[in-house]
Amino acid sequence: MRFKYRNVSVGKGGITMKNHPSVISGLLDKYVSYRKAHGGIGISACANLSSFNSLCHKYYPGAKELSDEMVTKWCAKRETETILSRNARVVVMRSFLRYTNKYNLTALRLPTSLRKRRPDRIFVSDRDLPSSVVSDLLNKYMSYKKASNAMGDSSLEYLRFFNDYCATHHQDATTITENIINGWCDKRITESSESHNKRISPIRSFLRYANGRGWTDVRLPEFLPWSKKQYTPYPFRPEQLQAFFKITDSFKDTKHVSDKVAKIRKIEIPVFYRLLYSTGMRTMEARLLKSGDVDLKNGVINVSQSKGLDQHRIALHQTMWDLLIRYDEAMAALMPDRNYFFPNEYDEPYNRLWESYNFVRMWRLVSNDYARCYDFRSHYAVKNINNWRYTGPEWFDKLLYLSRSMGHRNISSTCYYYQLAPLFAEQLEELTAEEYHKLLPDLTNYFSNEDTI
Repeated sequence: MRFKYRNVSVGKGGITMKNHPSVISGLLDKYVSYRKAHGGIGISACANLSSFNSLCHKYYPGAKELSDEMVTKWCAKRETETILSRNARVVVMRSFLRYTNKYNLTALRLPTSLRKRRPDRIFVSDRDLPSSVVSDLLNKYMSYKKASNAMGDSSLEYLRFFNDYCATHHQDATTITENIINGWCDKRITESSESHNKRISPIRSFLRYANGRGWTDVRLPEFLPWSKKQYTPYPFRPEQLQAFFKITDSFKDTKHVSDKVAKIRKIEIPVFYRLLYSTGMRTMEARLLKSGDVDLKNGVINVSQSKGLDQHRIALHQTMWDLLIRYDEAMAALMPDRNYFFPNEYDEPYNRLWESYNFVRMWRLVSNDYARCYDFRSHYAVKNINNWRYTGPEWFDKLLYLSRSMGHRNISSTCYYYQLAPLFAEQLEELTAEEYHKLLPDLTNYFSNEDTI
């Protein structure tokens, strides 16, 4: 079967340029034959190659070889062309040049894709609330929480949903009543008790704050009984970790992205996950890390964006310290004066799904077992505990250091990891008897306690 498009014909023998032979005709024949042998080539790609061939014939009739000037001229955005359409042409050209460069037929630069300038965005956390009976009080409450770095993304989202509900269903209300609160907080038909409790927890915190200041006098909605299934963090094996980090070193995006984005992610991915593994940082803490928070001169990270008021410092291991220095130099070449230590292409922090999405993609190449990116934090704690010597009272000093390094508000949160440490849990329980259980975190207060493990 033979396809025809203007002056190009694609058949079993490859691509044949009609009437417009040029310096690239032979290269195109080789390229299309290669593509046909490795999955085929589409009509639109042939049309763009034909267009490039025509340009070379028209403007460079006597040329003996393909040049950067020819590529640049053809890839220039046309007056009536959208950026999307122009980039689609460039994808074809990049693929063609990768082939010719690979087989030493040319040695040319690959053209880059154009990007629309991203408009200045107003983050959800900074957007004005729609006017409602509760909006003014919510603004005061959220300002208070933000000032103390105690406003999580999910809490902010639920408070905004609550305000939207009030603005839509109680437009004429002048006072917050239990009927309004219950209208939002009552359990929904398709909602589990756990999901319900998570949804109303930010409302309870808000009402507790408002009632305490005399702004409201409303009874707090009650949590529903539920049975928490305690998750056991995945126990990474050394060979699994070695395989995982090897995959991070060869990370590639599955979707087409610009050269700049590809370079940024190729540099960031291996370092980001190694930092989680090496320091036990919360994933949120690593994502929101500012460049100014990383003291590469002294090897110390100041974690300022954490849960609640739990700011803390982390002393880097020499290996991780050296890696961060090399990483920072590489990123400085791509994004001078960046604000975030692990920024996206707009110098903004990645969203909370970014690290889990990429972790799952790479972990599936290692194992079919279920594991989370957050399990690096548990692994860090357990590995430290298992390396301790348990003679004398110095174990409590080490426990305290570990607790502060991990940013725990209460030492009981750190004691949770003793349950996961096989070399120590039985010894600790034997030494302290019932006192051991008193140290463990009270998981019944899971929803109201912001200091999760």
